[in-house]
Amino acid sequence: RIEAVTGLGAVEAARSAFDALSALSRRLGVRPAEAPERVAALLDEAKALQRELKAVWESSLKKAAADARPRDIAGVPVLALDLGEAEPDVMRSVMDSLKSRVKGGVLLLAGRGKNGVTLILRLDDELVARGWHAGKLIREVAAVIGGKGGGRPQLAQAGGRDAASLPAAFERLEKIVRQTISEGK
Repeated sequence: RIEAVTGLGAVEAARSAFDALSALSRRLGVRPAEAPERVAALLDEAKALQRELKAVWESSLKKAAADARPRDIAGVPVLALDLGEAEPDVMRSVMDSLKSRVKGGVLLLAGRGKNGVTLILRLDDELVARGWHAGKLIREVAAVIGGKGGGRPQLAQAGGRDAASLPAAFERLEKIVRQTISEGK
C-alpha cells in the first residue's frame, strides 16, 4: 500500500518531521544531522548496560543460591529454590552452578519473568538410572501453578501463571519424591 501527501499537506508533513528531528537533536545535544548516529550510540550503550546488569544479577543469584542447603527426603537430596525475577537462561546458569551440590538428588528452580513462572527441574544421573523421569515430575509440579511442561529424563522445563502457588508446587515435589521412593525407585 502506497500513501502520498501532496500540496500544503506535504509541506506540513515535512515541517512536522523537521520539528521532531530538531526537538530530538536539542534533547541529545547534537546537530540534526548527527541525531541518527547519536541515537544508535545510545542504543548500543543501553544494550551493553543491560548485558552488564544481567551478569551482575546472575552472579547475585548464584551467590544467594550457593547458601541454600538441600533437604533430605527419604534419602534423596532435594533442593527447590525460588529465584524471584529470573529468566530461563539465567536459571539454567544458576542450575549449572548448583548441580554438583545435589549429588544423587533433585534440583528445582523457579523464576518469574515476563511470561509468567518458569520451572526447571534436573535429576541426577543416579535417579535417572533408577527409572525417574524429569519430564514426568515437572508435569505434576507445573500443574500446581497452572502450567504445563515436559522434557528429557534428566532435565525438564515448565511454565505457568500462578506464582503465588510456588510453595505448594515445592510441597508437591517433595510428596512426589517420597511417593517415588516408597514405590522402590
